[in-house]
Formats: sequence, structure tokens, C-alpha cells
Amino acid sequence: MNILGISAFDHDAWVASRLGAAIRQLGAKGFGQVGKINDQYVDTNRNWQLMRAALLEMKRLCEQRDIQLVIAIIPAMARFTESGYPIKAYHEAVSGFCRAQSITCLDLLPAFWGLDGTKFWISLTDGHPDARGHRIIANALARFLAPLLGRRSVVAPRHAAR
Repeated sequence: MNILGISAFDHDAWVASRLGAAIRQLGAKGFGQVGKINDQYVDTNRNWQLMRAALLEMKRLCEQRDIQLVIAIIPAMARFTESGYPIKAYHEAVSGFCRAQSITCLDLLPAFWGLDGTKFWISLTDGHPDARGHRIIANALARFLAPLLGRRSVVAPRHAAR
């Protein structure tokens, strides 16, 4: 089963993640977390085709309801340097597609650039952002969304008026 380009069982990813977890137990960070991302965002990749179609469908559904779709690209918590960040191609592919399709997109990579994302991991074996990483994300989102929200009238849902 494939979901947005990620195989339910990818032997290389399975081995890399287990090896990465073992090495991180010894104090190393940033190993074994990112798969073969660059090959996933080429026009001939079926999963990338499906992801683009899904984004276009989300855009269509939102437009039917007068809702502005906003895509946020959350970076992998790695070292945010030219030589240390492994998935810039992912950011470029998604943001480029969104730009070409007039989909509002916020790439959160610049909010972290120059920092060591491995210091924001929630644990040695889980590279998801901790509270400090989420604070950086929240602040960047707030700065990005505030002008968008200011242009639209905010209407409370009908059930909130009770």
C-alpha cells in the first residue's frame, strides 16, 4: 500500500531506520531518518503524480466552498545547512508545484535554517519536533496566516451561536 509516496514496507527504509535507531542510542543524531526523497518528486513517479492530483482535488473542493487552501511544508528535523539538509528537493518540488497551481504554500524550512534540527527531536529515536520546534512552527505560521486572515471576514459556525 502506498500513501503519498511512502511504501507500507520498504526494506531499505526499514533497515536504515533500525540501524539509525541503534546508532542514535549511542548519541549520534540525524542518521537513518530520511529515505530516497529526491527520486520521489520527479514527474514520472506515480506516487508524486497521485500526490499532485490529491492537492489539486483539495484545491478544487476548497474553492467550491470559498475556502483558501494553505499548504505548510514542515521540514525534517535535520541539520539546516546546505551540506546537512538532505531533502531540499522535496521542499522545492512541493512549493514549486503549489506556486504553479496558485496554491498558497508556506515552506517552514527558512524558519529553521542555520539551526541544528536534531536538537529539536522529541527523543533520541524520534525526530519529530519537540515543543521548541513546534513553537518555531507556530510563530512562522502565525506570521504567515495573520495577513491572510485579516483579508477575510471570520464567520462563526452556526452551531457556535447557541
